[in-house]
Parts: sequence; structure tokens; C-alpha cells
Amino acid sequence: MRLLFSSTLFLVVFAGLVRGQEGAQPSGGIKFSTPDLTDEDYHSPTVPLQYRCAVCQAVAYQLEKALEKEQIKLIGRKRLSEVVYIDVLDKKCNGEWDGYGIKKVNGVNRFTGDGVPYENDFGFTQTGGKWPFRLTNECQNILGEVGEDEIYEAFYDGTPLKKFICLKKTKYCNKKHDEL
Repeated sequence: MRLLFSSTLFLVVFAGLVRGQEGAQPSGGIKFSTPDLTDEDYHSPTVPLQYRCAVCQAVAYQLEKALEKEQIKLIGRKRLSEVVYIDVLDKKCNGEWDGYGIKKVNGVNRFTGDGVPYENDFGFTQTGGKWPFRLTNECQNILGEVGEDEIYEAFYDGTPLKKFICLKKTKYCNKKHDEL
């Protein structure tokens, strides 16, 4: 009985939280749909252009988190050695990229996951497929284009890596149109 009450309460609260979100029905029901993927979404070995800014943000977010995790091990304001921060960045690029994919938000396919503007919107996220490969490649491309030294210097100086990498260095994002 208690489990039934808890489950019912959860559903009522959940339904109340998503009213007004995409897919909310006038009757209070919720309707989510899977993204409508294009041939490019399915087959391209590279990141489709419409997702490039969001992918850059995901990569910058993950690089920043990896550097923070390593930097916190040092006491005070000490710098990581070049060998350490290069290793941290390379391992992050070649690590796991779970949870990233495409979600339909307000009828538009969006790249989503940790550190990306649409990560908290309700909906089904289609993950896997080519996305882990694409993210690994994009991360490695960013390291090559921007450079590990510049990325660490920006991080160490307190510059948010999303803005440094995605707006200033690669220009994958546009300040007027992209949420950072």
C-alpha cells in the first residue's frame, strides 16, 4: 500500500513539474517523442554542423571537470605540471562519453548531455551510435587546434573553458545565438 501511494505521489508531482513543457497535454498527460534523425545524424563520421556548438560545450565542460578533479589534489594555488595536465586532457578525450546524444526539444533536435544547455529538458535522448566516436574525435581536434598549454592556462587563470574554447578559440559558438 505504501509503495502504491509513493508511486502515485511521484507521478502526480512529476506531471505537475512538466506542465508547460514540450509535450504537455491540456488534460495533464505527457507526450514525448524520439528525435527525427537525418541521414547525416545517423551516418556522418563527424559532428553535424547544427550540433557543433553544443558538442564543443560538452567537450569544454568535460575538460574543465577533468582539470578541476586533478587540480583539487594540489594544496594551494600550485600549478599542475605539463606532463600531468596533458595526460589529464588526453585521457578525458579518449575516455567515456556516455549520456550524450540527440533529444527533441520544442520540436527541434538538440544535442544534449552534461554541460549542454538542454541537458535538463524532459524528453528521450537517443545516445550511442556514432556519438562517442564523434565526441572523442572532436575533443582531440580541439586539443590540436587550441593546444593543451593554452587550455590549461585559461583554466588556471579562471576563464570558463566553454567561452574560451567555443567562443574565442574555435568560434564554434556565436555569442548572439548560442547559450553558454
